Order: sequence, then C-alpha cells, then structure tokens
Amino acid sequence: MPSIKRMVARVLLGDLLPQEFTVSMPSPQNEIAVWLCGSGIRRDITYLHSTACSDPFVLCIRLQDEEHTVADKLWLEYAERDGGREVLGKIGLKVAAGIQALGNGLHLFEARTAQNLCLTRLQAGIHNLLQAYQSMLRSTPPDMNMTVLEQRAAIVTFIRPHPIGIGSVDDIAGGNIFILNLMGELGNGRFGLGLKNSRWPAHLVERTGRMALSSVPASEGRIAFFLTRTHMVEHADWGALPFGVRLSTQFKIRVPEFSLRVRELEVEDIRKMGSHNFFVMRVTSDEHWGEGSELHALHGTYQARRLRGQAEALRIAIAYDKENKRGRSLQI
Repeated sequence: MPSIKRMVARVLLGDLLPQEFTVSMPSPQNEIAVWLCGSGIRRDITYLHSTACSDPFVLCIRLQDEEHTVADKLWLEYAERDGGREVLGKIGLKVAAGIQALGNGLHLFEARTAQNLCLTRLQAGIHNLLQAYQSMLRSTPPDMNMTVLEQRAAIVTFIRPHPIGIGSVDDIAGGNIFILNLMGELGNGRFGLGLKNSRWPAHLVERTGRMALSSVPASEGRIAFFLTRTHMVEHADWGALPFGVRLSTQFKIRVPEFSLRVRELEVEDIRKMGSHNFFVMRVTSDEHWGEGSELHALHGTYQARRLRGQAEALRIAIAYDKENKRGRSLQI
C-alpha cells in the first residue's frame, strides 16, 4: 500500500522537492532564457532584469525603444535554450502602481498572470490547493503576505536558476557578511539587489552606500547557508566565521577568500516597498579570482523536470541540496 500511495502521489503531484533547490552549474547559467514578449516584441532579457520585492511581488526590467509605451501588454516567457526550447513558465506584466518610477530605462512591474508549465494542469491545480491548505494551517503569521498570484509568479521566476551570492559590508562599527539571491544584472553597468527590510543587511547597505558581492563555488554551499544567521545581527563575528577572508580591491571590504568572482557595488538608487528594499547599484569593479561551477537556486518543480526519469541523478541532487542546507545548523 505505501508504494501504491507514493505512485499515486507522484502521478498527481510529480516529484515533491524543496521549493528552493540548490544546484551546481556554470555561471552565468545558460539553461533558461527569459524573453520579454509583446506585440512584435521578443527580446532576451535574461541578464537585464531582477526581482525587486516579494511582497508585493515586483520585477525590475530594463526596457528599450518604444517598449515602455506598451508596458501593460508585455509578458515574460521562461524557455529552454536548448532541445525543444520549450516554454516552461509565463508571467503577464503590469506597471507597478504606487511606487516611484526608476530612471535610466529601468521599469518596475507587478504580475497580472502567472503560469508554471513545468507541471501538468492537474498537477498545477493540486499543488495550488495544497499550497492554500498549508497556508491555512500555518500557526504563526507569515512575515510576508503574498497573494496566491504573487506566490505563483515568484515560483515561475525561479525556473531560471538564480546564482546565490555572499554580500559583504564594512563600516566603523564592524560590518556584516550575508547570503542573498534576489538579484540580477540590469545592463549599463548596473546591478539590482532586493534585500528584506526586516533584516540588518538592507539597512547596512543603505547606511554605507556600498558593498561587495562574491560568487559561491558549488563546493561551499554549506558555508553559504551558514550565513543565513547573520541577517539577524547588525554585525558579524568575523573571528567565528568558518572560512578565511581577504580584502576587495577598491573598497577594501572583507570577502570570502574562496570567492570565484567579486564585484564591488555602489548604491545609486533605492526603492522601499513592502517586504524589501530594492537597490540599483553601480558596478565599480568586477574581478575573477578563480574558475569553476557556482551555487545556484531554482524551484523544485523545475528541478524535478530537469531530472525526470533519472532516478540516480535525482538522488545525488537531493543529497547535495540537503548537505548545503545543513549549513543553517552548522555550529562553530
């Protein structure tokens, strides 16, 4: 009977994997392209957009030419770059209301529709019901109150693998170092970061006006997740970190010595909205210190699709993800 139940559950739900699933892959990832679409418009913006906020769900996208004149009729498609180039997700866009606009070609959008096409219609419907049921049973109020549409849109964005980074801030009082993944290149030497405003890093970056962003080698996932705890303190205990540090070239900010790439960023603009502060940063230096695969996060439904029919590869991937997340309980 247990095996029959598992088989029925798999048919109805697909492989149930963690919503945030960590993987190793080359950077920049080249599996999923994000296309900006509209009447007569289909442009690759994979490296020209960023999530700005979760609650409300807001995306920052660099538009060009006359795209801004049809902004409320645009949508995003998340599609395979290789193989059948199948579209795996869609988000309909509308201009974000009540938020001061950004300049320099950058525009803020909310979601008007969202479709996760990694699942069949039946599976998607059951997943949505399960998600609503789990929300109803939650005993403590969430720190974010995303609508069902916003939750679905956020899931679609993580069909595109997100690099996981480590941010560093230094100030007279001591500075901090923390993990982050709501970020993206915005073009024209600009970079976007969404930092939760109930956590210290958002206030430290605003206060200092600069930070260093380090890439995470795939072998250092457990260390990266160890840094989830530093979000809750104003200053890191640098002597207790389970890795060595070195100084960034220009701002002399402490960064992990294992970093493969370090970008130094200077705050150019800030938008405070709901759960997150969105920082538009100017890249002042960009150095590569090593080569290798990097730590990324993607949604479990996409990971299940990537490894469909590959039982051994899926087993190894699940073990790798669990090992990375052991860092949250790592004791020093």
